[in-house]
Amino acid sequence: MIQTTDLPFLGPKNYFLNPGIETGRQGWGLFNTTLTSKIPTGSVTAGAASITTFTTTSTNPLTGTLSLRVAGTITAGHGFISDTFTIDRKDQAKVMGFSFSFEAISGTMDFSGTSANTWAVYIYDVTASTWIQPAGVYNLTQSSGVGLCSGTFQTTAASTQYRLAVVCITATGGAVEIKC
Repeated sequence: MIQTTDLPFLGPKNYFLNPGIETGRQGWGLFNTTLTSKIPTGSVTAGAASITTFTTTSTNPLTGTLSLRVAGTITAGHGFISDTFTIDRKDQAKVMGFSFSFEAISGTMDFSGTSANTWAVYIYDVTASTWIQPAGVYNLTQSSGVGLCSGTFQTTAASTQYRLAVVCITATGGAVEIKC
């Protein structure tokens, strides 16, 4: 499940319209962007030709009854991104948190927790058309079993729409599969 939550005393608030992919509607899309020194810098462009499998699956789901299955010979700059979510005005200029479960199913991927990682998590500020590097950008660190990726990011005072992106920053060199 991928969840964006506020951190104040009131507890979590999920900004995704379809958390956990449980309704069969993915709420996610494929994208590609330009990377500069492994950091997304380009606009979000639809599609990611190197991702050949992008579907929900009920086979060994991570949580609930469905998981997102992503596979292919992934190219750096390709990834998957959430639908746009709109935050409340009270959450502008605040620290927000995110977390999601993931599992490496097959292939060779780097989960070192550094910029050598295969995957990184970024936030796309839709309002300002800019990328935000969260604390926890390289938190996909578990290479076997079900891992948990979590982090935080700072919203801006002027923006209200964001997207969470999982982007390949180091080409895999072979076929891989990951579930989220």
